[in-house]
Amino acid sequence: MMNQIWSLPKLIYCYWDVKPNGDVYFVLPTVISSSLQHLYIRNPEWTSKQLTHLMMKTPYLQYFSTTFIDFTSNFDNDNENKTLPSLGNLPMKKLKLNNVWSRNILVNLLYMMPNLYYLNIRAWTFYINGHEWKEIIVKYLPNLKIFRLNILFNLNNNITNVKKQINKLLDAYRSPFWIEEHQWFIGCLWTEPNDDKLICLYSLPFSFEQVPQNVLQGNYRTKSTCPSRINFSYDHVHCLWYNSSLFTNTEFSRVQFNYMKDLELELPFDYKVLSIISNFNHLLSLTLSHLNHYPLQLQSLFDKMPRLLSLKFRSWFIEEMPPFDIKCPSVRYLDPQGVNKFRRTHCFNIQQCEMLNKSPLGMQCEELRIEVTDIQSILELVYMMKNLRTLYITYFHDSRSHQPDAVNVIQHHAPPTTIVTRKTYRFITIRL
Repeated sequence: MMNQIWSLPKLIYCYWDVKPNGDVYFVLPTVISSSLQHLYIRNPEWTSKQLTHLMMKTPYLQYFSTTFIDFTSNFDNDNENKTLPSLGNLPMKKLKLNNVWSRNILVNLLYMMPNLYYLNIRAWTFYINGHEWKEIIVKYLPNLKIFRLNILFNLNNNITNVKKQINKLLDAYRSPFWIEEHQWFIGCLWTEPNDDKLICLYSLPFSFEQVPQNVLQGNYRTKSTCPSRINFSYDHVHCLWYNSSLFTNTEFSRVQFNYMKDLELELPFDYKVLSIISNFNHLLSLTLSHLNHYPLQLQSLFDKMPRLLSLKFRSWFIEEMPPFDIKCPSVRYLDPQGVNKFRRTHCFNIQQCEMLNKSPLGMQCEELRIEVTDIQSILELVYMMKNLRTLYITYFHDSRSHQPDAVNVIQHHAPPTTIVTRKTYRFITIRL
């Protein structure tokens, strides 16, 4: 298949994210593409040799983006090698790498791209200091104009003075090369106490979809090489898990997110979130945790979200179900698979499914993801939720109970146009 795609004479753009049977699938082509210029590939593992082969088979490539899936397979599985085949004539201009776990794979790839002017890297576990980056850019990336970096790594476990070490890290990015010649500013995020020794290093202006919040929760601290008088846009940030500590006494205290699309909140939330997110008109997905008795706060929030499509309930510590009586006319996807105060996933019985059916959110729901106790609950949802189009069911059937198979029962009772598929033993998809 890959050779057929690479042989298409007029193909310019290719986005590859194929998962037959749930597994990511990609095979290197053996023919040369005469037209492909923009390429995205989601691949479980890469080696320098594979990436070099791909570049050689795609000689007209100008933009390449890839996401590494399996970090164990690319973690230090390559040696740094400056003698890899040179691709000096490759017109590669933009490179975006996500979830890179191997320093050597990254560096080996950069050695081959002298025409690069845009570099965007999201990486984990390894660290390249400012002096090393300068050497790589000067020697191998002379045309680089835009440098975007977001990297999470561990400090040396023997370090006791975290602030001193962070100052040392940032000092490597304070030379004239960074500040004056390129105006590339670097920020650092960590927590106090820093027991996990994790820190996040990121470039400014921030250009990733999520605020760097991979370090453990605590009292967040930030520091950067950027003068305080410079204000940056955060319009690239579309996803946020809101934690008030991150927006208190840090460089994120004064930011505004104008194009938030995916938000996760714990209740009760402080109203600082309403000043950080200037408007909710672009919000499409909301995830709520720690649901208790906050109906007024919730309803006032939903009233500000005219385009909200997806609503997920992650946890609630009350005996009742999530607040399905909340009104938000735009919601079409519902996921109430939260956990209770004992951290057990909530499993809905037929009475609770009936309550969901009659609620405002249930009546307008088109796509539902839910765990149920029995087959009768599944049939209740299929027949009573009039707008339902797709139902993702988690249902544990004990084979020792001698009950009939759920798929056979659903197919027998559901409308004839219904498509029922079993993804795994416990997971069933129903399309109405």
